[in-house]
Amino acid sequence: MESHRKIPSLFLTPFCILVLLRHLAVTVAGDSLSTYTPTESIFVACGSSGTSNSSDQRTWVGDIDSEYSPFPASSRSYRASHQGPPYSTSRISLSEFTYRFNVTAGQKSIRLYFYSGLYADFSSLKDFFSVNAGSFTLLRNFSVSLNSMGVDKFFKEFFLNIKADQRLFNITFTPSPDYQDSYAFISGIEIVSVPPNLYFTAADDQGFSLVGQENLYSIRNSNVLETLYRINVGGKFISPSDDTGMYRTWIMDDDYLREARPSAVPVNTSIVLSFSVIRNYSAPIEVYTTARTMGKNKTINENYDLTWEFEVDSGFTYFVRLHFCEFQIEITEVGDRVFEIYIANQIADIQADIIAWSGGNGVPMYKDYAVMIGQKGNKKKQNLSIALHPAMREWRTKYSDAILNGLEIFKVDNNGNLAGHNPDILIRPRPAAETPRSKSRKSKKIQENPNCCRLAATRNFNDDLIIGVGGFGNVYKGFIDGRTTPVAIKRLNPASHQGTMEFQTERLQICIGAARGLQYLHTGAKHVIIHRDVKTANILLDEKWVAKVSDFGLSKFGPDCTSKTHVSTAVKGSIGYLDPEYYRLQRLTEKSDVYSFGVVLLEVLCARPPILRTVQDRNQANLAVWGLQYSTVTIDDIVDPFQKDKINSECLNKFAEVAVSCLNEDGSKRPCMSDVVRGLEFAFQMQESSDPENGKLVEVELSAQTSDSKSLTRDVFSDIMSPQGR
Repeated sequence: MESHRKIPSLFLTPFCILVLLRHLAVTVAGDSLSTYTPTESIFVACGSSGTSNSSDQRTWVGDIDSEYSPFPASSRSYRASHQGPPYSTSRISLSEFTYRFNVTAGQKSIRLYFYSGLYADFSSLKDFFSVNAGSFTLLRNFSVSLNSMGVDKFFKEFFLNIKADQRLFNITFTPSPDYQDSYAFISGIEIVSVPPNLYFTAADDQGFSLVGQENLYSIRNSNVLETLYRINVGGKFISPSDDTGMYRTWIMDDDYLREARPSAVPVNTSIVLSFSVIRNYSAPIEVYTTARTMGKNKTINENYDLTWEFEVDSGFTYFVRLHFCEFQIEITEVGDRVFEIYIANQIADIQADIIAWSGGNGVPMYKDYAVMIGQKGNKKKQNLSIALHPAMREWRTKYSDAILNGLEIFKVDNNGNLAGHNPDILIRPRPAAETPRSKSRKSKKIQENPNCCRLAATRNFNDDLIIGVGGFGNVYKGFIDGRTTPVAIKRLNPASHQGTMEFQTERLQICIGAARGLQYLHTGAKHVIIHRDVKTANILLDEKWVAKVSDFGLSKFGPDCTSKTHVSTAVKGSIGYLDPEYYRLQRLTEKSDVYSFGVVLLEVLCARPPILRTVQDRNQANLAVWGLQYSTVTIDDIVDPFQKDKINSECLNKFAEVAVSCLNEDGSKRPCMSDVVRGLEFAFQMQESSDPENGKLVEVELSAQTSDSKSLTRDVFSDIMSPQGR
């Protein structure tokens, strides 16, 4: 972040100072100082000749018989009816073609414009092509028809750096060889200089927070970015002509808001903004004078998150910029509004205080974060969530509220590659006799009978979806949550010679395997290792269904001497699994892992995620809070109803007892992982001994099992564990 330029020292009377300050205030709040003038602007109308002006008065130069003519000349131009530049014409080709630009060195924005209307001789469903800009792959096997979501006018925006020796800059369009008769096309190309280090990290800057990791992250000149979302939160649409000189588009947040009950959209157009922390062209003034907050009801605010969700490609790192400005007149002091920020369900900041960060009311600023969205099965897309929640009372915040003015999300390249996946086409014919009311009844029926969900997810256990075969039966691939989440569903074969009870205890064996892994971290290695991010997503299964604890990006060595009981460190982890004692005191111990594992056990017991925002009873929204009520209610009130009649009651009670003991508010009263392992093994014995087909008790002593646990867990970790202990 760079400071606003300083005023030269002058000898002024108090009256002159007042007049000057008023003049500066009006100027900063106006358009003159908040506009950036690009050093280079190129606007090419592809498939056109001559020049033409767009509605925002940009002059577009046609590529026919001009310095921007592509090569080779085999491509063809087509005109779109009643469209203004850059959508009035397009250049289309069945073979590769390249544009060459003579540009200055520096950081640039590149926008590719596509008019996805129909063109003679070209099918709209065969537009599969790749785009390379210099050494970067921007798009691969990309289809405008599939990605434009039915909108005719569509553009993609990128940011990259042009090196001094790269002044002849090529952008190449290549029809995909993977599709017969595929073609490439482009309607307009825009190259505009952007301020140095607006989105790239300065050479002398160490970087910003990588969510869920200890190390910092930076955007260097060797990177290329793709803009995915640019949101004026709580405000109106801002067109390119109303941006700060860089022709950026800011859209409203309504389509991405997932939880806001209620929310408020305060506005203050009379405030005089002071750009003392960031440059005044970082975002339009409208972004910093509008916002979305949680509202004035503290009770409601403390029981929900203000949440947005954005669909992104799996397997990339994302650069997230959150824009803030406290413009409400009641928020003036440090501590007035303190809140938590979660990105992708991980803690980004636990004490966000805009006044403390910016220095005062009416001072715009932004905070940058990076987050990795890894591969998750075969999911092409995942939701990147941004959630705000009032800080816990320990921070003594005056208003239990949160605020966000704007946000930008960029995809960061993987070794020069930004290419993602086209969305799948899902055609779901609606029965003619189905009415909205019958559809509602149908949805309710499915919710009441999740076995129905398993049938639907696997197309009634279709043989084409079999991905594995075992002694119990087949394993099927399926999709739930509107076909957005892939799952593996094992179906017990009634003809199997192995018992139903064995099938039921296999979920239990996975829990024991994970517990042994954590036990080894805490007691089996040379130094105590605290995982710090125990959750179901970090417990993997191999081809033999053996549990493996993974993802040691947040792991830390425990206390290095007997006199120390904890490690003082910033709070990291995932929402719903975080040890409240660690959160409050910022003291990390092995018992923090125990708490998180207790949440995992409750997930298994109750068949629900750790946070469920859709329930009406706020005591049930947080799984750990709900599970702790086990001491005052019967086990039947919380256990998954599809399991409670199939599991031995003594086993079930023991399992629940272990889970709840892990969730004790006082970390010193939680069991160690060795005790957790013994408790789960005891529950497992109870389950096996109750099998009427087996007819025998397990006679292996617990002490013998635990004596081998170190060697067993060493095998579990041998091929995946490399904790950094930072």
